[in-house]
Amino acid sequence: MTIDELDLIEKVYELKIKNKKELAEEILKKSNEGYDILFLCTIVNSWIAQNYKPGEIKVPLTIIRNVK
Repeated sequence: MTIDELDLIEKVYELKIKNKKELAEEILKKSNEGYDILFLCTIVNSWIAQNYKPGEIKVPLTIIRNVK
């Protein structure tokens, strides 16, 4: 399953999210709990903005899992 917003984040930052599939799965799990996908992708975008490194980046799944 892909999430278009993650593709957009990759394009904006000109990088590759190494664990995009797993991240998308976590986002979809949280969206099934009632959280908005755009809200969750904003969390990912903010994390990447603060931890940006050119090339590839691995986003910790805990930033989504820990949303309460």
